Amino acid sequence: MESLKQRIAFIDRRGPELEAEKKVAAASRNFKEAGRISAEAKTLSSEKENLLNELNKAVRGLEKLEGDMKGTIAKMQEHEVLVSQKEEEAAVAGFKRLQLVSIAARAERLAALKLGDSEEGELLLKEAEAAEERARELGQIYNLNMDNFETMSEHVVSVALITTCSGEQLAEIAASFKPSIADT
Repeated sequence: MESLKQRIAFIDRRGPELEAEKKVAAASRNFKEAGRISAEAKTLSSEKENLLNELNKAVRGLEKLEGDMKGTIAKMQEHEVLVSQKEEEAAVAGFKRLQLVSIAARAERLAALKLGDSEEGELLLKEAEAAEERARELGQIYNLNMDNFETMSEHVVSVALITTCSGEQLAEIAASFKPSIADT
């Protein structure tokens, strides 16, 4: 494009020069030279028209490319927003899953301790703490709330504990849930 502009500028400068040369040649009655100069001016004028057409075509092409680029950038920004939303949704789902893993591990730990298996209880405690730590990390990154985490864990009892308890023990467990369930 720059070379087209330079050539057009040259033709614009050369046109008046040729016109002056033609007048001088015609005044001195050198009609052959005046005809040659007139033909050169006509050729330059035709070349200028062609160059202007090429320049306009190039400008339209650039405008189209700019429009395409703006459209592509807008789509990329939309996709970035969607990716960000999906990442946050995945983080929320992971956060909730980790909460459930922690709650289940703590309930299983309680059952293991009541059944006298302290080694299993320790392993389950480590599993619960690891899940809680990862949930905290996600909570900090994505501004997620862990407030209801503690109250949720109060309402969970291990199936292993339920299957090994006597009727009296089950009644005690059920009674321990009634006040906290009524509070929620």
